[in-house]
Amino acid sequence: MEKTERKKRTSNFTEVEKIMLVDLINEKKHVIENKVTNSATIKEKEKCWEEITNKFNSASTFTYRDTQVLRNCWDNIKKRKRKYFADGRKEVLKTGGGQYHFEDNSLASKTREIIRSSVDGMFNDVDSDCISSAIDKENMSPSEDISFREAGMNETVVIDSLDDSKEYEVEYLPEYEHICLRTNEKEIDPTMNALEVKVSAGEKASNPSTSIDENKSTVQRNLIRKNQQLQRKLNRFYNTTVPKTTRESSNKKIAQFTKLTESKITLSEILAKNETEKHSIEMAIAEKTLIREKLEIDVLKTELEIKKTILMREKSKNAMLGIINKTE
Repeated sequence: MEKTERKKRTSNFTEVEKIMLVDLINEKKHVIENKVTNSATIKEKEKCWEEITNKFNSASTFTYRDTQVLRNCWDNIKKRKRKYFADGRKEVLKTGGGQYHFEDNSLASKTREIIRSSVDGMFNDVDSDCISSAIDKENMSPSEDISFREAGMNETVVIDSLDDSKEYEVEYLPEYEHICLRTNEKEIDPTMNALEVKVSAGEKASNPSTSIDENKSTVQRNLIRKNQQLQRKLNRFYNTTVPKTTRESSNKKIAQFTKLTESKITLSEILAKNETEKHSIEMAIAEKTLIREKLEIDVLKTELEIKKTILMREKSKNAMLGIINKTE
């Protein structure tokens, strides 16, 4: 009975090899990560993987890697990085313990750029499990509106036009059935600042000493929209997951692109202005040419009239000479 030869296991991929592989895949990501699975795309993917294998082995100073090994390595990288970012999102949404910070991982950032849709998911501004009445203190500045929903009520009270120089906290006091605004230093005297709101059955209290000053603040019935809170969370997640160097590079590229766009717009405006001026000059030249041609036609007509007059005189003269000759 013949013994089957077991395939010899190659050495593990180093971090340098993984980054090199991800960089090569990034150049062909539109083909490698194409979800279409017909015969044409499969052949194109195989061709791309052969090119990646050749480039990888020619640039690598480590162990030789065949196509199947590289494909398996890429699949494992995607699985690990999806789990890495999923765990990060879970940690970001946890409460307590301070703000969570992702480790600066260049391989994870490069992989995320390739498989961003499967890592971040699709954005939906309608379907969301966030509580729209919750106050996110980390994402809300003191000058922004403070919103809350009183327990057992369907009415929403929003207090705005607060002092930007102070930080406010919202405290619900069920025994007094009102919402009291406090600063970090001490409680605000409602009789002096008129910032204490008394709510009863969804209506403002009739006591003028505890109601909001209508000239300084207004009561509205709209919550802060869900998509705004979700966008804040996404921005916070982006700031904690994307490395600082990547963000600076992206901002630099955006600034360069903006400058290039402005230059192109300026150039197009100059070209349009030049075309307009050129058209105006051509129209003026055409008008002058037309006037000159009209003058030439008038001159020719005048010369023709003169020649006709001379011809008529010669005919009359010849006729007179003929008559004189006959009489002689």
